[in-house]
Amino acid sequence: MSGFAGSFNDGQSAARIDVDVSLDVAGLRLSDGTGRRVALWPYEDLRYLGEVFGEGPLRLRLETGVAGEGAGEGAGEGARLVVADRALLEDLVDRAPQLVLRHRGWGERAARWATMAVLAVAVLTGVLWFALPRFAEAAAKVIPIAWEVDLGERVFAQVLDLFTKASGERPEFCEAEAGRAVLDRLTGRLAGVARSPYTFNVSVLDIGVTNAFALPGGRIVIFKGLIDFAESPDEVAGVLAHEMGHVTHRHGTEGIVKSLGLAFFFGVMLGDLGGGIVGLAGETLLSTSFSREAESDADATALELLGGAGLSAGGVAAFFARLQEEQGDMPAALALLSTHPTNESRREFFAGAGGETAMSAADWQALKAICGEG
Repeated sequence: MSGFAGSFNDGQSAARIDVDVSLDVAGLRLSDGTGRRVALWPYEDLRYLGEVFGEGPLRLRLETGVAGEGAGEGAGEGARLVVADRALLEDLVDRAPQLVLRHRGWGERAARWATMAVLAVAVLTGVLWFALPRFAEAAAKVIPIAWEVDLGERVFAQVLDLFTKASGERPEFCEAEAGRAVLDRLTGRLAGVARSPYTFNVSVLDIGVTNAFALPGGRIVIFKGLIDFAESPDEVAGVLAHEMGHVTHRHGTEGIVKSLGLAFFFGVMLGDLGGGIVGLAGETLLSTSFSREAESDADATALELLGGAGLSAGGVAAFFARLQEEQGDMPAALALLSTHPTNESRREFFAGAGGETAMSAADWQALKAICGEG
């Protein structure tokens, strides 16, 4: 005999015969003492017989229903093979990789399979973790608009909850009729020249913080503190146009993808953006300022919108310059109005962009009173 000594039962009787087990091109060849083939078991159909441990003989069977189909003379459905020398497995796993999945305590070669699998998972995780942020902009651009709008509304609800927890009471929406009408006209005037697929939905919250932010899908939130801080309607118009720029360039969505990484990626892939991920998205938008490039893109869009609407752009630079001079660096949790571009570069960028004022004095007073104060 050559190869490995084994004990074979054909599944049709209780008789067991000694066989020589060798690795043939087509499968595991079982031969009797005369060299006659008893059975030929295809590698892809090999399975373990019962539980598999690191010690003891190697016990094999064929996939149910295969044994009687060309498996060799006398091989029935219950056929089984026992090989005392487990060294056979060292060569067998290369031809029958399905045996690796259930085997425990294998030799060095099988252990390498496990190590390679672990490394493969680690590499995939690393690629997603480090590469996904680099491609956040591209990922944000392929998200459907309708899905992005839904995400923005869900994140907005989470943002309201965050402010409620922080202050102990839910912030009120400012909806004084005259002020609301003025804001809607300004929004419509800018949106009319935006060439954007989004419908802009602008809300004012009765929060005394000089801030505003844009959410995915077109929702823009302005705090009462920003309107109080503004010295002219052109400043409010400039901030609104700037936030429209963030929406159009999908900076909010890009920031969520970049910050949440794997959590957001798998949520999208599995269609399971649960409340936990949405909550993290809200916190991300409240605590992360946009990059210098994103701010510059939003400035460029603001200039385009203001110019297209025939409005003065001087309020943009004036607002941001005065904000930094009077308040300095804002806390991280209020870093939505980023000032990455220098005030001087902003002044130069918007210099000479003439136009009419955003609204009349009466309308400006109405906007100032949008939260119900005269």
